[in-house]
Amino acid sequence: MVPHDRSLRHFPGFIASLLCSLLLSITPLSVAAETLEEARTAVRMRQFEKAVEIYEQLAEAGDAKAQYAVAGMYRAGKGVKKDFSKAFFWFGKAAEQDFAKAQYNLGNLYEYGWGVTSDREQALRWYQAAAEQGHRQAKRKVEQLAASMAAKNGEGNSERMIDASASGDLGLVRELLRQGADIDATDSDLRTALYSAVLNGHTQTVAELLKMGADISIGDRLGNTPLLTAVRLDRLEETRLLLNADANIEQPDPVGNTALILAAGKGLTTITALLIERGANPRADNKKGQSAMQLAWQRKHHKVVIQLEQAGIERPTTVKQRVSRRTPPLSAFSDGLVVAGEEQPFAGWPTLNIAAWRGSDSLVDALLKQGADINAQDPEGLTALARAAWQGQMKIVQRLLNAGANPEIATEEAATPLFHAAKKGQTKTVRELLARGAKVDMALNDGTSPLLTAVKNAHRDIVSLLLDQGAAVDSRKRDGTTPLMLAASMEEADFIRMLLDAKANPGSVDDAGHDALWFAAKLGTLESLKLLSAKEANLHRQYRQKETLLILAASRGETGMVGVLIKDNGNIDQTGNTGNTALMMASHLGHKKIVAMLLQKGSNPDQRNHNGDSALMLAAREGHQAVIKQLLAGNANPNLRNKKREQAIDLARLNNHTAIVERLEQTGSGPEWLDMFRFSR
Repeated sequence: MVPHDRSLRHFPGFIASLLCSLLLSITPLSVAAETLEEARTAVRMRQFEKAVEIYEQLAEAGDAKAQYAVAGMYRAGKGVKKDFSKAFFWFGKAAEQDFAKAQYNLGNLYEYGWGVTSDREQALRWYQAAAEQGHRQAKRKVEQLAASMAAKNGEGNSERMIDASASGDLGLVRELLRQGADIDATDSDLRTALYSAVLNGHTQTVAELLKMGADISIGDRLGNTPLLTAVRLDRLEETRLLLNADANIEQPDPVGNTALILAAGKGLTTITALLIERGANPRADNKKGQSAMQLAWQRKHHKVVIQLEQAGIERPTTVKQRVSRRTPPLSAFSDGLVVAGEEQPFAGWPTLNIAAWRGSDSLVDALLKQGADINAQDPEGLTALARAAWQGQMKIVQRLLNAGANPEIATEEAATPLFHAAKKGQTKTVRELLARGAKVDMALNDGTSPLLTAVKNAHRDIVSLLLDQGAAVDSRKRDGTTPLMLAASMEEADFIRMLLDAKANPGSVDDAGHDALWFAAKLGTLESLKLLSAKEANLHRQYRQKETLLILAASRGETGMVGVLIKDNGNIDQTGNTGNTALMMASHLGHKKIVAMLLQKGSNPDQRNHNGDSALMLAAREGHQAVIKQLLAGNANPNLRNKKREQAIDLARLNNHTAIVERLEQTGSGPEWLDMFRFSR
């Protein structure tokens, strides 16, 4: 029992020694915990400099949580000057101690090249380390980055690049190009990234794509080039950039309008001046024979008329010039066909075709009496009747039909005399051919009917004639385009009225999944949209690329269209394929009236797109002060972060929008900003 008595005798001393040892081992941990709490308190009280001082002391001592926190301070520029290099250093220290959040953030810095040379393999390594500890964002990053790195030659990235260009995400455009995306790839509407950037008014993206060698000549499937689209939408800076890149200033649209004709017809004085300065031909005509001067004069754009006068173009006169109808002899035609050293325009043409083309009534009569082959085709496959119909030589058309000319003989592409007359706007000739039994729906090999070409070329009277004669109102091209879709993409609503009155189906879709409403919202007018929406109950459908009519209209800045589309109480926060809502697109492009309309209708200002950006972030990046003010008044949260951990204020600061930075600083920081300094794994 002695041993027992001895142990009892010495027990108090043993306890004291044990307690002392425990206190010595626990005290540093307790002090550290208290100090971390002090630092967090300092952050909550916005005493950032004090918080940095505390965190750095603990970080130097090897505390992983403090290392992560001080890295966050350097990354956000809170209490210290923003320094990604120091953020990289401290995230690295914490990551080496298996701190999952630090590993994720270190992967972020490696991926985007912040504070370190971009290294996607290192980024993947650290994302995987964080993912293994259950970090959910890191798991998603591993999937995304691994799939991206496995893609060969940018396979699958080209479509994403076009979408990124359409939404103005320049960072993603650069990244996808770096991964090998084809800069000139096209979407289902044959639009390139450059075209999409021009269409949506993203000047910086346009400049970057041009700098990287994007092809400026590729147009959409309707034949509109980036330059023509920039002019049509009155985008001065994009027009200037494209001209600086040597875009073809004389390239016409499908109806023959050059950039200058479009600008003059719309009364765009600044763009008109720029085009004239760059050498645009002021004498060019479109397919209806209209010049820039004629359109400006007819539409009373007086300033443009003066600009064109200063370029040497006379104002139109109402005095008709008398034209001699005296017919030259056959020898005059023959003698004039061959000019040494020049291309021969009539080589291989039968003489009857030449006479019909040039409108020589008496010579046509003489040749017919001599037994000329009335249905002979020239090298382009056209007969004398087709040539006369093309030119609108009405008397000759009648003579040839009376003499037995066949109105159904077509070229290799299946173009008949009726098709040529409809395309060229020869109304009287179309009426005559229809009266003589020409087939109203005989189409080209690609499905283009006379009605389609008449709509495309804006020949109103001919469209009316063809419909009266029972033309198939829903005739389709090979790609599914109908006359109503073409009409919806134009600036005149009369064609839509005519086609709807003839029972055109507004629900028909082309091969890309687009209907007439889509074309109206994307390219047409408010009146067109109203006419079509009256026939269509569902204005909130999502198209194949997840586009909605509201997103399209908001992107274009079409206030009237947006008003029509939000009248019913449909979901105004539907998203496109990049996750953008109509409010996001309007905020990004600075359409403040539309932003106001959508906020008033209840649009959520804090909804995020696939990059994690909110409407406020998008507006901050682009420097739209008025929109920032509207969104903040609409209770937008300035403390949200995107997937790159950026807040709206960071984006404004990165783009040197000082006034917006000051405005956002006044709003203070909320709970989400403090997430960087919460340490749960």
